[in-house]
Amino acid sequence: MKKTPEITSEFQRWVGGAAQLPAERPPAASSVQRPAGDGPPRLPRWPRGTAGFPVPFVCSSLFAATARHEPVERVRSLPVAALAGIRLRYTGYRLSQRDADVFLRLLVRANVVPLGEPVRFTAHSLLVDLGWDTSSRGYARLRDSILKLTASALECEWTTGPGKRLRCVGALIGAFAWKDEVADRTLREWTIRLEPELVALLDESSHALVRLSARRLLGNHELAKWLHAYLAAHLGGTCTVRAAKLRELCGSKAKTLFGFRRTLRHALDILVERRLIEGYRIDPDRDLVSFGVVPPVRSSSRTVKPDRAAAAASQGTALMAYATRPLGQLKLAQ
Repeated sequence: MKKTPEITSEFQRWVGGAAQLPAERPPAASSVQRPAGDGPPRLPRWPRGTAGFPVPFVCSSLFAATARHEPVERVRSLPVAALAGIRLRYTGYRLSQRDADVFLRLLVRANVVPLGEPVRFTAHSLLVDLGWDTSSRGYARLRDSILKLTASALECEWTTGPGKRLRCVGALIGAFAWKDEVADRTLREWTIRLEPELVALLDESSHALVRLSARRLLGNHELAKWLHAYLAAHLGGTCTVRAAKLRELCGSKAKTLFGFRRTLRHALDILVERRLIEGYRIDPDRDLVSFGVVPPVRSSSRTVKPDRAAAAASQGTALMAYATRPLGQLKLAQ
């Protein structure tokens, strides 16, 4: 592969900063934009094809990276692992990245109506957006996921800045209607409503803009999905974090750190292959994982150009190939 000056300089800068471990804290908060005038508050108008994922949800194990065959636990007032400054307690059925997929698609539908108002949609359209089976099994799976989001209670306390703290308590989904109890039949249109108490969290938090099409590309790779959302909260460049911290934050069921690193490497390989990160390095001696983060989607006109994304992917593949070598020996493949 031919090296270009742009890729080489970016790669050297990436490697040079890989050994620096930043403070393990979530990004600072920023307020959501409200529509002009005195109209009712709404969620932000995210760029087409994206959804805003509240930072406390992204930087925690609330939506855990668990395997599909794992039994669903029911917990009561469970402390949720999260980055510094975020305190979460959760009651209900444990949530997975599959539930996160549903939640994000529901948020997209909710940002076209005033906050707290009913959100109507067809189950078929949601299944199609998710890429799920539209058989009766798919409908049941979708219904169960929304019921889990509804039968939940979340306590959130987030230090969003110096002297600024946000607290809220509520269900992730405030109400869900899918069946006519009198006629005993499934409704053509399903209805959900966001919990008013959680509207404050959605209003005040900064959001990680998640590309929904990218999540679909990741299929059933739960850890890759969790990492994709986690890294979306970072502003490009290099992200370095302890492997043990990632294991805690993603809710992994791996019994050993060695086993988790093996699963982590597979998830990172998938992200590189899908061109969702520029590269990565795992340093088992210092228990550090470094990522070359693709610049995130922004609400402005600044986007990642296709040719730049391709170059980043090529760079990431080269870095992955040399991931087991010491930092001083890393180089681009010829």
